[in-house]
Amino acid sequence: MINQQTKDLINKLAELRIKEKEIAAEIKAIVAEVTPTVSDLDSGAQLEVESGTFTIQKRRVWTYPAYVNMAEDVFKEAKEKAQATGDAEYTENTSLVFKANE
Repeated sequence: MINQQTKDLINKLAELRIKEKEIAAEIKAIVAEVTPTVSDLDSGAQLEVESGTFTIQKRRVWTYPAYVNMAEDVFKEAKEKAQATGDAEYTENTSLVFKANE
């Protein structure tokens, strides 16, 4: 049986999950809008704002040749087979999965 305090906390968690999704979408939109402008700045450049500092960082995005992608597919299939045959071991963790009412 779940007590009232736990129910209240779960309701608060649900509210925060909804806000988190909204904030993440807003962040993604803003990043997409400002990235082209700041991409011309050097790595390490700093942008001072009222609440802190953003530092420009360059990150590599890798594109792999076909043989690497094929190896990844083979590895994924091997993992699935090990799970299906029982050769792989697992631990089970409890988590809360939230779906907002529409």
